[in-house]
Amino acid sequence: MTWAHIHLVTVHLPLVGMALCFVLLVLSVMRRSAELRQVALIGIFLSGIAVYPIGFAGEQAEEFVEELSGIDHHQLEEHEEAGELAVKIAIGVGLLSGLTALCFCFGLKVSHSLLYLTMAGVISALFFMGLAASEGARMRHAPEIDTGPGLFLPA
Repeated sequence: MTWAHIHLVTVHLPLVGMALCFVLLVLSVMRRSAELRQVALIGIFLSGIAVYPIGFAGEQAEEFVEELSGIDHHQLEEHEEAGELAVKIAIGVGLLSGLTALCFCFGLKVSHSLLYLTMAGVISALFFMGLAASEGARMRHAPEIDTGPGLFLPA
């Protein structure tokens, strides 16, 4: 397995984990399942925290990627800025999710408000994580993206 494969898996794991746990969270609200809600909140917490090392690794990978031929440095900067914002939001949402899980454990009245704030935060985090991923894909696949069926946002 190469560095690129490891990077690909580790970068997408928190994104997929957060998305799946969001679906579980929505199901827990619809079914009024406290157990499913706690599992989903802890999963979002873990996914949010797991983003931190990815942001750190991204800083390290920038040195390597800058040397590759065909890399547009403007696109690299766009990806870096989008990634930094996504990391901050995902970590914040992860921490909020952990706090929400604790509030439910202690039966605090603010729990439900935090739950809906967490849900909105996850949507925001997923949007910005997707934006960072799109910018990353654009660096290596810009010709295919620009001439393809229009799956990505135009540059």
